[in-house]
Amino acid sequence: MTRCARGEGLGTRLLLAVAHGIRERRRVPFLHVLASNTGVLAAAGSPASVA
Repeated sequence: MTRCARGEGLGTRLLLAVAHGIRERRRVPFLHVLASNTGVLAAAGSPASVA
């Protein structure tokens, strides 16, 4: 049985964990997103607000 995890924040938690690991290596994390991926764009905010 497939369970939908949409809306549980799992993608956000994964993204933050990966970004944290990148920052620990003194690198700058960045995310490539298609303009049509409105869910990720809404979660990430505008490029100016993401540091």
